[in-house]
Amino acid sequence: MLDTLRFVVQQGRYEIKNTAQFSPVVGSLRYQSFSGQKPAYLIVPDDFADCYFPQVFICKCKRMNWVYLDMFIECSIPKFLKGENLFSIREEMKEAFALKMSQVLGRVGIIVSPDDIITAPLRKLHVAHNMLLEYPINIVVDEISMADAWKYDPSTKKDGFRNAGECYHIHHNAYELAFYNKVTDIERSQSCTKHAVDGELYPNLSVYQKYLNGQNKHILRMELRLNDTNYIKKEVNAILGRPANTTVTVGDCFNNKLAHQILLKQWQKVEEACFKLPAYRRDSTKLFAEIKRRNPKRQDAYLWKAAYILQMIAEKGKPYVKNTLASMYGKVKAKTMIKDALTLQFTRRPPNYIAQIGQELKKFTPLTPEVLSKKVIKSRMKLSMDSIKFLTVKQMANILTVTSTTIYRYLKAGKLTFYKFGKEYRVYEKDFKEFLASCKVVKKGGSK
Repeated sequence: MLDTLRFVVQQGRYEIKNTAQFSPVVGSLRYQSFSGQKPAYLIVPDDFADCYFPQVFICKCKRMNWVYLDMFIECSIPKFLKGENLFSIREEMKEAFALKMSQVLGRVGIIVSPDDIITAPLRKLHVAHNMLLEYPINIVVDEISMADAWKYDPSTKKDGFRNAGECYHIHHNAYELAFYNKVTDIERSQSCTKHAVDGELYPNLSVYQKYLNGQNKHILRMELRLNDTNYIKKEVNAILGRPANTTVTVGDCFNNKLAHQILLKQWQKVEEACFKLPAYRRDSTKLFAEIKRRNPKRQDAYLWKAAYILQMIAEKGKPYVKNTLASMYGKVKAKTMIKDALTLQFTRRPPNYIAQIGQELKKFTPLTPEVLSKKVIKSRMKLSMDSIKFLTVKQMANILTVTSTTIYRYLKAGKLTFYKFGKEYRVYEKDFKEFLASCKVVKKGGSK
């Protein structure tokens, strides 16, 4: 879904009635040099202290050798419209967003039309997707963080954990990528949650508790932050089938297909990083240590096969290993195995949960109250069915150490409540326990 936008309303398309409400005063920007300039930020009035208000600032820009004072607006669309970003927004909210933004800015003395907001050029684009999962989020985050491909990618500035290890954050030259548990994020930020302007206080946590109270569910949030204008043009125009230099506007971003394709394309890079080891040379001893560190429990057999090849090369030489493998697998495969072992180019076994996230992203079902309710109801039905256990005649006979004939006799005599599916008899586990309790004999009195 669409998350945060930063767009620019160019000079001449907006009007400020009171320039003193900016710090520093907007007029002083004209006398600042480009090297040391600081934007003039809007001071949010006290009337909006409890509301989510967009960040507004004026900055001096140069276009065609002319200097202009352009207004930049940065805003989380879901929080601005609804006060929360747990549930997805729809494409048809574009006009509602532009109209509300125009009205809110008008109340603080900034006049800008809804049409100018929709056609405003984009400077920053954040897209995200919330996925309801049945396994802990830290499993996914740990797996992604172990992918060494991030660390050896030249475009990666840095990567690591944030928020006390709850969020894994990757910084690239053109974008940022974050994975974290949305439920934990909601609980942490609950004290500072602000409602939408002219909207009802509708905190994320109460929404989550309303639908998932008592459920062992987790919400993984994948957030992609495109902060480079040229990269935004490249990605968005490629998906929309337009020339690469076409200006991307606010109206272009209200497109669920766009957010879906951007996230899915990025997730394919994530999967590739998770399922492949880095291709770089080391000596056999260090490579063997790397494999042992990565798989201490020998969970991935192909890696230990590589470790064995490396160890044999170190001990007996490459020609001996090549001849041995050739006699076992053939010359072509032996050559490939040795090459892969020396460069550590092996495809990892895809974990099931990583593959499941890929399937969820392909479906790209927007998380809404209706969707969440259906998933929870379906989960409860599955849970209730899983708790029902039936016993076969043979199982009951083994428990009581009697023959199956004895069990059939109990069934025909009506001592055991049973279910019949075709020619098969099944007894509910609870009914079987009640039958055992009724058979218990308590000895009264006793010999002295």
